[in-house]
Amino acid sequence: VTQNIAIEAARPVQVELRPGSPISATVQVLNAGALPISDVELRLSLNGPSGDVSVNQTCSLASGSRTSVRFELPITQPGLYRGQVRADYDDAFDFDNQRFIAFEVRHPDRVLLVDGDPGRTPWSSETYFLETALRLTNPIGSGPARTFEVERLAWERGDGFPDLAGYRLIVLANLGRLTSSDAGRLDQFIRGGGSVLMFPGERTTAAVLTPLEGVGILPAESTASPRDVAARVTEFDREHPALVPFADPQHGDLRRLSVRRLVPLDEKRLATDFDVLVRADELPLIVERPLGEGRFVFVATTADRAWNDWPQGRLYVPLFRQLAAYLTGQLDPRQSVRDELIQQPEASPGIEEVDEVLVVRNTDPRESQVQRLTDEQFRDAFQLAAAEQDESEKLAASLAPKSTSRSDEYWPPIVLLLLAVLSAETLLASRVNG
Repeated sequence: VTQNIAIEAARPVQVELRPGSPISATVQVLNAGALPISDVELRLSLNGPSGDVSVNQTCSLASGSRTSVRFELPITQPGLYRGQVRADYDDAFDFDNQRFIAFEVRHPDRVLLVDGDPGRTPWSSETYFLETALRLTNPIGSGPARTFEVERLAWERGDGFPDLAGYRLIVLANLGRLTSSDAGRLDQFIRGGGSVLMFPGERTTAAVLTPLEGVGILPAESTASPRDVAARVTEFDREHPALVPFADPQHGDLRRLSVRRLVPLDEKRLATDFDVLVRADELPLIVERPLGEGRFVFVATTADRAWNDWPQGRLYVPLFRQLAAYLTGQLDPRQSVRDELIQQPEASPGIEEVDEVLVVRNTDPRESQVQRLTDEQFRDAFQLAAAEQDESEKLAASLAPKSTSRSDEYWPPIVLLLLAVLSAETLLASRVNG
């Protein structure tokens, strides 16, 4: 009887610094042995900007069962953390009693919603639907869930922008006024690495867009007065990072979106700087341009239901969460941590830095299975090719008799006939004697 405790996985599940929501990770433990175990001590040890962090937990498992153990970590500083989790258990397979882990802790991406039409009630404000969508905690992309820290600014009640340091994205919705000074601050924000997402509305007149043209965010005379249309989305950039999920209609078909009113965009004036992401009946509906280190995206319709019915459909939340994730860098392909399974015999578990990326290498969890397998089961479990017979096996197979009887043998039926005659004589003799 072999006992083996294995740590199959160690994953971060909460990596954002939020009040009341501690940084946490889960560890999956397997009891691959034949007997139950109780009170096995697990220790997760990390090192990072918060110093050395060590947390202990215990778990009990029945034979052949798995469990997930959650660790809440006293981490208060952003940055990269690396370490390992280890099970304090004496068994014959010590190699799988530990697993390495690394992850990046960060603040949530701050988003400023600038509401040009606050309304009398929260649900009648210009940014109500957008704010509701961005405050959800649904995962975006792969890895630990990342969310947005949303702040709303009622534009008509203030004197201008607050300090924009720390924001990753600014959303402008139906602004009724915008000064040259405000436009200059937006231009500096974008060129410094921030992103701006703009929605027009009835209040967004030429007087609002002219300052943006003056600083170069919009080309001169690229917009016209809003007009009524009956347009439906006809095409979109299926390879754009924010729109890739919608390339599969089962994830949501953007061609179901329609608009009743929009701001016409002069595509000839936009062509040199802007990319058209979404079209509605050949009219540019969502356009984007890079500007310095940041991005500017213009949506030619409103963020609420004034010019469209988008908030009433299922596509509103995923579309604008994808756009916000793209504009805040959550969809960027660059990773700070990469997980790998050991594939070569000479490799060893551990963490190393390769091209400014922490590479975490661990053994394959399948190696922790200690039950006996047939040759065929073993090869299926590890996707190995079928074994070829060696020469001795082939020779033995060729010499082995194919059958225990021959077609030219007549004695079996003769023996059966004799047995039948003997049985008949015995029955007859018993009756005569009776």
